[in-house]
Amino acid sequence: MANQKEGEMETDIETRKLKELEDMKKRLKEMEEEAASLRALQAKLENQMTSADQAATQASREEADSRSVFVGNVHSSSFQLSEELGLGIVT
Repeated sequence: MANQKEGEMETDIETRKLKELEDMKKRLKEMEEEAASLRALQAKLENQMTSADQAATQASREEADSRSVFVGNVHSSSFQLSEELGLGIVT
């Protein structure tokens, strides 16, 4: 009778271990799926950010160009020109 109880306890322990192993496999699979979903979301956001950065850079260039003035055929240094015209930094 004692051997039968010991056998049942061992079987019970093995059954619990198998169930725990299956539960761990299930959680691992869920975590892998969530990680894949997060990677896809991150890639999507990075693409959107890149597009937004490019648009902002283009808008910034256009805004800078709208404030720029081209001065050609001037025979003086940019420093002298800046002083004469009362400008700030001239590049």
